[in-house]
Amino acid sequence: LIMISHLQMVKRGLDAEDSDIHETTIFGHKAIISHKDDMHQIFFDDGTYTYDLSGNCDYKTIKKMAISVMKQFK
Repeated sequence: LIMISHLQMVKRGLDAEDSDIHETTIFGHKAIISHKDDMHQIFFDDGTYTYDLSGNCDYKTIKKMAISVMKQFK
């Protein structure tokens, strides 16, 4: 079972307690990727909105999702 969720809101913080965290960029915007248990989460913003994508998928899939979201607003 693969579960994917999308959340869009005005900028806020990321709860990274007990998570493996690393930074990357998507179209020049900073993105933070965390992994905890079976879940990956990517947290990024486009200068106006903050995006928080999470799911029980692998790192490559969650990053592809974020790229897809950003392409819509380029």
